[in-house]
Amino acid sequence: MNLHTFTIRTMGKDRIDDHHYQIVSQLEGILNTIDALFENPVFIDNIEGEQELRLDAFSEMLEAMVEQFSPSPEAKPYIPQLHDDSFDAD
Repeated sequence: MNLHTFTIRTMGKDRIDDHHYQIVSQLEGILNTIDALFENPVFIDNIEGEQELRLDAFSEMLEAMVEQFSPSPEAKPYIPQLHDDSFDAD
C-alpha cells in the first residue's frame, strides 16, 4: 500500500468516525433530555404508566443505538508476563 492509498483510507475512516461521533452525541442528548423529564415530578405525575413504560423502552433502544455507533476500544496487545515476579531459585 502506498502513501496515497493509506491517506485516503485514513481520511475516510476519520470521516466515518466523525459521523458516528455526531450520531452518538445526538442520541446522548435525547437520552439526557429523557432523564431530565423522568426527574421532573410534574412530568412524572402527568403521564400514564403505559406511557412511562414506552418511554423506558425507547430509552433502552436509544442506549443500544449508542453502543452500536460507539467505536469499540482498541485491543491492547497481549504481553505475556509471569503470574508472580518473585520466585525462589533454590
